Amino acid sequence: MQEFTPIQKLDFLLTFFKSRPILQSSDISTHFASNSIHIDGQSEISRLIRKLLADKYIDTGSTGIYTISVDGYLFEEHGGYASQLKKVENEAILLQREADRTRDVDQSLKDNSKRLNVLTFWLAIGTGALAIMEIVKFILEVNERTGK
Repeated sequence: MQEFTPIQKLDFLLTFFKSRPILQSSDISTHFASNSIHIDGQSEISRLIRKLLADKYIDTGSTGIYTISVDGYLFEEHGGYASQLKKVENEAILLQREADRTRDVDQSLKDNSKRLNVLTFWLAIGTGALAIMEIVKFILEVNERTGK
């Protein structure tokens, strides 16, 4: 018997519904067994069916007969639960990359801000020194003209 994840079992069951549009629960147990897929009894099948019903991928009548819905058919055509899980994982990776990039940009901004502050400080010192030199130069010129 093969061990499948719950996602694989849901996809397997959805594919089975697609291939046989009208099913009874006994057909489902037989199908899993004939494909050597381990199922933990009727309760696991019930949980899988409830999930498909909750997601509106299958419909049921009052007689316990299940049919795949249009949404279920389209969902299975686009890769089913495994594809959906992969998309969620990819989105999580993209979100993490974006968060990392934002953190890197923030750090670069902080580093550049510090550099600009240092540069501004030295420019202020230089400007002050130049102003003092010009004042001294002016005073010396005035003293020379007045003869002191």
